[in-house]
Parts: sequence; C-alpha cells; structure tokens
Amino acid sequence: MAKKKKRNTLVVLLAMLVVVCGVYFGVSKYSEAQMNEETQAEEESIPMIQMDDVVAVSYDNETASLSFEKREDEWICLEQEDFPLIQNRINSIANAMKDMSANRKLDDTTDLSQFGLDQVTKTVTAEDSEGNTKTLKIGNVNEYTGDYYAMVEGDDTIYTIADSIVNYTDYTLDDLLQLDTVISVTSAQATSVTVEKNGTQVKFVKKEVEAETEAETEAEAETTEETVSETEEGTETESTEAETQQVWFEVTDSGETQLEDETDLNIAINSVGSASVASCVNYKVEGDDRAQYGLDEASETVITVEFATEEEEGSSILHVGNLDDSGNYYYVGVGDSKAVNLIEKDSLENMLAYISES
Repeated sequence: MAKKKKRNTLVVLLAMLVVVCGVYFGVSKYSEAQMNEETQAEEESIPMIQMDDVVAVSYDNETASLSFEKREDEWICLEQEDFPLIQNRINSIANAMKDMSANRKLDDTTDLSQFGLDQVTKTVTAEDSEGNTKTLKIGNVNEYTGDYYAMVEGDDTIYTIADSIVNYTDYTLDDLLQLDTVISVTSAQATSVTVEKNGTQVKFVKKEVEAETEAETEAEAETTEETVSETEEGTETESTEAETQQVWFEVTDSGETQLEDETDLNIAINSVGSASVASCVNYKVEGDDRAQYGLDEASETVITVEFATEEEEGSSILHVGNLDDSGNYYYVGVGDSKAVNLIEKDSLENMLAYISES
C-alpha cells in the first residue's frame, strides 16, 4: 500500500514537472516571438517623406493656420514677421517632415471616413531647398496604439504614424512665443548695482580692500615694535602681501561710504538675479503705449546689475513698472526688448524696498 502511494506521488510530481517545463518553454517562445516582432517592426519602418533641407513649413489645425520661412538660419512667422519665435519648435516640425517614416502601411483603404481622412482638419506642408513640397494629411488617432492615420497628398496610401508631428503642430502662435530671459546673477558675481527712477539714482559698487581682523589690529603695535627692534639688530624682514576682501560701498555725490551691513543688499541682488519671466503680456509695446504699464521714463524704475565671471562681463537691466491687477506681478521690460512681461513681485520687492530705505 505504501509502495503504491509512493508510486502515485512520483507520477504526480513527474506530471507537474512536465507542465512546468511546458509553460516555461511556451513563455520563452512567446517572449522570443515578441522580441522578434518588435525588432522586425523597427527594422521595417516604412519611408513616407524624404526631403532635402526644409526651408519653409506651414500647418493648419482646428485653432490656427500658420506659415514659417527660414531666413539666414532663423525661422520667421509670415503672419507676423517680427514675432519672436521659439526656434526649436519650428525646427522640430521641419526635421519631422524632412525624414518621416510610418509604423504601418494599410492595405484596405477604400473607406477614408473610418480613418478620419475624408474631411481632414489637420495638414502639414513642407518645402525644401530644391522647391519640392510635401503635404501630410492627418486623420483620427488609433485608440489602441496611439498612432495617427495619415496620407501624403497625391498618394492614396494610408499609413499610421507616431504622434510627434501631431504634437508639434498643435500650437497656436502664442504658444510659440519666445519669452525674454533675465540674466542670472548672484551677489558674489555682481560688481555694481544702480537703481534709477525719474532722474534720481542710488548706486552701490563693490571694491577690493585690505582685509583686517581684530587679532591683527590688537597685535599691530606689538608687531611693529618687534620689527623695528629686529631691523636695528640687522635681522632681515620678510614682506608679505596683505590679504584683501571685496566690500560694498554706497556712491553719492559727496563720495563713497562702506556699508556696515551688506546682508540686505546681497539678498536683494540674489532675488533680482534669480527672477524669471512668468508670461508675456504683449511682445511689442512702444512709445506712449508703455505708460499704461508704468514703463514710461517718468514712471519706471530701472535696476542695473553689472557682473563679472571668469567667462564674461556684462549687465542685467530690468525696467520695472506697475503691479498688475492681481497685485502679484510687476510689469517688466528686460534690457532693450519691447516686450511687456510679468515677473513675480517677490523677486523684485527686496531690491525696491532696500532702495527706498537707503
């Protein structure tokens, strides 16, 4: 009886081993097949559009119709030629159209409506340096793969393509606006700070002076006496170069005064130097129109921070106007830009408060 039980147990174990081996073999084969399929798909990407260097692109979507042309290696919007474009976004469209591959090529394409290609709402057109043009028609998205159905104008073949070109051409013109950049400056890099408003100026400069500690001051008389004594005895003395440090001075018509406490000024410089443009109210405002933002000469406060690093020297200039309606942002012009931007109040408040107390 015991032998029979052992025999049955052995049979069961052998059967389980066979099942496990079969499952393992099946999973291995499935994984291998999946890898082969993915590798084959990558190797068999289907050429759709090949062009020379693209020099013009345009697109239509449900909210915008825009055209761009490259002039002297810079993209220009033909609808507003002075509009400051984010160049990389237009480059992305041009590069995608220059060499586009499809993921799949469909065989049954008799009914365009099932692919959203009977009444197309999005098209992208590119022109290369040889004058050749290609227009891509984009239809519905495949909900399972995330790819889009697409056709090239003049070709009845339907392809599926990745969503990258769709995302690149979803932008309105406002989405393509290149915001002004505030130069990043720290208090350690700053060499001078000037704040001007309506003819009144407050200025601070950083200078290098000889460093002197309390211990050196107390020992100065004793050291001098010993040096004189040693010199009289014919002992040679060594001349050492004095250590220096950089300190801030306030500059007025009557002269320069060293600051007793530099903490608040350094905090103010760091705040201004780390400021960034939150958004642009209008990319081009000139003349009297700037007064509504407090950015005319009579109203604005001009903050100039000069700086020096191992790589460069320069200045960061901000024209600060009124607070916006929310009270959280200042209207600001950056350098000589004609744009009116919004910068957070906290970034500039330390400097404005410090100057008002000086």
